[in-house]
Amino acid sequence: MHELVIPEGVTEIEDYAFKRCFGLQKISFPDSLEIIGEGAFDSCVRLPEVHLPRKVKVIPKQMFFGCTSLMSVEFPENLRKISQYSFANCPDLCEITLPDKTRTIEEHCFEKCDNLKTINFNEGLIYIGKNAFGSCPAIESLTLPRSVQELGGVIGKSNEDDMLFRSISDNPDLPVFVYKGSASERTAKDCGIKYGYIPEEPEVIEPVVI
Repeated sequence: MHELVIPEGVTEIEDYAFKRCFGLQKISFPDSLEIIGEGAFDSCVRLPEVHLPRKVKVIPKQMFFGCTSLMSVEFPENLRKISQYSFANCPDLCEITLPDKTRTIEEHCFEKCDNLKTINFNEGLIYIGKNAFGSCPAIESLTLPRSVQELGGVIGKSNEDDMLFRSISDNPDLPVFVYKGSASERTAKDCGIKYGYIPEEPEVIEPVVI
């Protein structure tokens, strides 16, 4: 099977529905789709791009695990959570941009995405799990939003199983930018990671006419 067209009216794809469809190169999702099951497209190794419909709020565990040709993902505007291992072992994925409503990136989400260079985090993101971007040596810089309240591991070199961004320990000169006083700054400071501050816009004071 080279192309999959899911008809309008379908609201759910169940677990592992299209796992190991090795010839699959194109998927057309209907606007009606709301739920996609765990591992639904695991190991679809010839799939180059994905455009997810706007009603999908959760990308489940291992949804695109091992999709080794995946280069581009268009996330739905209502996305709230990206679950464990959902894009792990996708070495051709180069850039991700998270929608404004995304709140959670779980453990190992983008682990071993060898060519991932750019991560555009959204303001509003709250949680980044352990090893979410582990073994991503191509990352060029990291700008962590002020809204992040919990990092599910440390940023730098510690216990190898407890590194959020393993690539930082491999590349100590990787630029890391945080907001002053944020959880990201505290974590970086605790772990001895070099970091810079994101410039803050000066407060605009309206003149008062008496």
